[in-house]
Amino acid sequence: MFQGLVEFVESRDPALAARARQALADLLARPLQWEAEPQSALATLARTGSPEARPALQRWLTGSKNSTTRGLALAGLARTEGEGAVPFLLGHIEDPGLRAIVAGEVAARKQGSSALALARRLKGSLVAADSPATVTAVARALHDIAGPDAASLTADLLPRVPASVRMELTWAARGWTVDDAVARAQAIGLLDSADLDAARRQAREDADGEDPEPASVLFRVFDAAGIHLAFDVEADEVPVGYDRLLGEFAAQSRGRFRPEGVQEEWGGEGSDDGRGDYTVSFVHDGRLYRFAARDQGDWFDVEPVVVAIHRALQDAGRSERFHILDSDGQVARFLFGDPATIRRFATEIALPIGEDPDAARRLGQEFERQVLAEMGK
Repeated sequence: MFQGLVEFVESRDPALAARARQALADLLARPLQWEAEPQSALATLARTGSPEARPALQRWLTGSKNSTTRGLALAGLARTEGEGAVPFLLGHIEDPGLRAIVAGEVAARKQGSSALALARRLKGSLVAADSPATVTAVARALHDIAGPDAASLTADLLPRVPASVRMELTWAARGWTVDDAVARAQAIGLLDSADLDAARRQAREDADGEDPEPASVLFRVFDAAGIHLAFDVEADEVPVGYDRLLGEFAAQSRGRFRPEGVQEEWGGEGSDDGRGDYTVSFVHDGRLYRFAARDQGDWFDVEPVVVAIHRALQDAGRSERFHILDSDGQVARFLFGDPATIRRFATEIALPIGEDPDAARRLGQEFERQVLAEMGK
């Protein structure tokens, strides 16, 4: 039912679209009785900004417990307010579930002489309990609204946002671009001039017409240059495959790390509970290396892998190492190169270098526990 009306709302026939809007609004204004909230239909109605949508949008704003649904309804109601949209939105700024959407919607509308006061109002609404996602939304809004004052307004918010967002906001405040960062990486020797053009071209091709965040483009350049590794620390199967993981590290080391004869032994094979630690061995530069990895279910135990690789590189007389980058989720990222060069580069461009190789696994496992707890498992 909803999908059919959604299609008619977007009809090129004005009369048909108007009737469909009214029908969809009437349906969504009824008492909340659906097990799954019709967010797609609500989003379509919200985009219209039509007066007949107000009762339905108001019902979902006040009656739903889902923050995404309430955000859609609030944005839709703001579109019906015309020039009064910003005051209307600010009337909901103290609602913690709506603060992020208010910031984004206000930033999309407000310009002019009152921008700085508005930015301060948004920042002043934040409380200690706000999530990183909410702080991120407000910080981005400050950059959109406050112009040259954005850097000072967001400085104390940076520790509260994810690492990749800190980098994004720092670049925005200083007017940096990906080309600036790539040029600096070349100047200090992190990227060779021979592979720079090919890396930049491959990164643009991988973007495939998208307009991704600067950090994403930079990582694609590093991918193409063969010095950046990103992988999901939750494997697709058990045993997890440390032999394959070693191969992925080798592929992003510019040929410096070349393991041979990789063997993985899993203690869970044939055990009563299907659990058991791993013993992994490989040969590098004529030397045999062996390390133990703990059984983490379908998750990689990353730290012993990195320790073994670095021991092999050290014994081979190589100065390069894999440096863990701060993680916002269960994807681990490593940048390969000389430690002093990477530290210098990271400091200059606000690249978020981490300390714990297993940070992504811990974040992923914690999120998994939260989801299972919500499901009652």
